[in-house]
Amino acid sequence: MSPTTSPEPGGGEQVTAGLAVPVPRDVRSLFEGADLEARFGLAYELVTVDEDGWPRIAMLSHGEIATTPDSVRFVLWSGSTTGENLAAGRPALLSVVSDGFVCYLSGRALPLRSTSEFNSFEMSVERVRMDAHEGFPVRSPITFGIEGRDRNDAVSEWRRQLEVLHD
Repeated sequence: MSPTTSPEPGGGEQVTAGLAVPVPRDVRSLFEGADLEARFGLAYELVTVDEDGWPRIAMLSHGEIATTPDSVRFVLWSGSTTGENLAAGRPALLSVVSDGFVCYLSGRALPLRSTSEFNSFEMSVERVRMDAHEGFPVRSPITFGIEGRDRNDAVSEWRRQLEVLHD
């Protein structure tokens, strides 16, 4: 398949079989910088495929994702089923819901680095699909709250997790 349309909002799907495609600028900008406090509560769905062929959805926080121009990096708790699915090379899809659009990034991941607590992966983006419809903008991303735990402790944990992706 050859690229069809721009991966930017308002576009459709960009596909280049077997080759990495760019992560849209609007998506990359969400994961730039270290302003985790301002992004606290944002959540993203990562869909992987179990060994029996069934989809598995994991909800990731902002502190578990980083981007490069043509890939997405994830840091997951060691021993997770989602990590096992990524390590097995099965397809994955990250859904990024933001103000004005939804972006679906698909590909296969390779292990990056592991610690006793975390496993990190890099997914080369092979498909990008934007859902952005004129006159029907997405108004808010997926969010979560925090109960029974200090928000600053959670942000500190994110910083530790993201260090795994940037080392």
